[in-house]
Amino acid sequence: MSLFFIDAAAFLCMGFLFLRKLRFSVHMLQQTGYKSKDFLKWCDENLMRNLSFIELAAMAVSLCIFFFLDKYGVPQIGFLNAAVTMLLVSLGVFPFSKYSSKKAKKPLVYTPRVKRLFAACAVLTVILLGGLGYVCLRIPAIYPVLYLAVLMTVFNFVFTAFANIVVRPIELAINHYYYKDAKRILASMPDLKIIGITGSYGKTSSKYILTRILSEKFNTLMTPESYNTPMGVIKTIRTNLNPTHEIFVCEMGAKYRKDISELCELVRPQYGLLTSIGPQHLETFKTLRNIIDTKFDLINSLQKKSHSILNMENKYIRDEAPAGSVGYSVDYVNGTDFWAEDISYGPEGVRFTLCSTKGERIALESRLLGRHNILNIVGAVAAAVTLGMDIKDVVYPIKRLEPVPHRLELRHKSNGVTVIDDAFNSNIEGAKSAVEVLGSFPAGGRILITPGIVEAGEKEYELNFEFARHCGEFCDYIILVGEKQTKPIAAGLNEIGYDKDRLFISKDLNEALSIMNTLATSGSTVLFENDLPDLYNEQI
Repeated sequence: MSLFFIDAAAFLCMGFLFLRKLRFSVHMLQQTGYKSKDFLKWCDENLMRNLSFIELAAMAVSLCIFFFLDKYGVPQIGFLNAAVTMLLVSLGVFPFSKYSSKKAKKPLVYTPRVKRLFAACAVLTVILLGGLGYVCLRIPAIYPVLYLAVLMTVFNFVFTAFANIVVRPIELAINHYYYKDAKRILASMPDLKIIGITGSYGKTSSKYILTRILSEKFNTLMTPESYNTPMGVIKTIRTNLNPTHEIFVCEMGAKYRKDISELCELVRPQYGLLTSIGPQHLETFKTLRNIIDTKFDLINSLQKKSHSILNMENKYIRDEAPAGSVGYSVDYVNGTDFWAEDISYGPEGVRFTLCSTKGERIALESRLLGRHNILNIVGAVAAAVTLGMDIKDVVYPIKRLEPVPHRLELRHKSNGVTVIDDAFNSNIEGAKSAVEVLGSFPAGGRILITPGIVEAGEKEYELNFEFARHCGEFCDYIILVGEKQTKPIAAGLNEIGYDKDRLFISKDLNEALSIMNTLATSGSTVLFENDLPDLYNEQI
């Protein structure tokens, strides 16, 4: 009887632990875009994040116990051994768990796809354990079933990837139906103006700014938040687009060579805004040439090149710009149609004069911070004018612009500390601009918290080393998040002679926050620059 209760308790603990690990694995799979190859690559690079030493040790000890006692003919050792193993794994792992219940910065979203994946995992679990159980009952021996349950729990990330592969045909069929439905909706609205926005950085901010400007005159819909993948765009079309909309602002993201062309085939934009080209996602694109070609897929899809709006400050864009396109920049450069002059910063934000090649000069002011936001505003105005907006009508909406969430978003805390939230920025130019904004605040209490630039492939070390030099000029204290990926920043700071007593390296964001709380006082300014997503954090 006691053995029965041991088995029952073990199964309950095992089931609870299995679900915890399954949720963690599905969470990480979702952040890799449900791509099993990318997910398994991440698992390989973060092996000890998925495996616990306690789990592996428990399995090894259990196997030794089994072989030792089996030699002496101890009865029912299969049940007992598996029960001991599962108890050790289930109870011993909790204090050391890498997948604890701490709140993730980008939590798991329980989409229909995630629910289908959980259902598939449940079916696979029943099939695998039930099928093996049927075989073992005929041997008879039950401990292989129990050991399979242990293996499925300990190596849960492999099981999750397998389940994702199994349900892929179903997901493809569902996605194809949604794709055709979105195409049908767009075809039913022939007068709808569609503008695609892409770029290595700046596309989300430009999308928000452009939508705010256009909404003064047109009924405008944009893809929300970071809905810049095919399924995100399709969901926006199917759930939010209606016949009263006049303009659809569609953000287009890309990590692989054909991503933009796939989105263009879906929405068929008549206008295109290209905000930047740089080494973002170089790890997946492999070469800068692939990035350039991918971003220009948007421009090449347009029937009229006069409907392309290009950031002429970017040398890669400038070199590839087709004749007749509309150019914009902050400082005037050759090929620019819209630019800014008389720039001044103050407590309320920024003021500047918007100029055009037609001789127009419009005084603008905005609460948005940073030079790159001036660039985004000028680009959005250029796009709005191209779409039919009168340049004089942009003054009010620009003055009323609110910061895009987590992109140089200014917050004042009750303890007198000012927080600049630039957590969603991940490019070198935006990061430099954000640090310069921090440098405009009173000296002595300027604190930077950052993991550096990620997903930059072979250029990652070089970019972070360069970023370090910039940080050293404007920051009084620097807190680096993550010991591994911030080594180039630490090396760069060391080369310029940055005060080591003002440099801190934390293992995760929670430790960084603890350090910050010891440094920040009333009047301090804290910049959160490119806060790592959960995929890169060493601990959620």
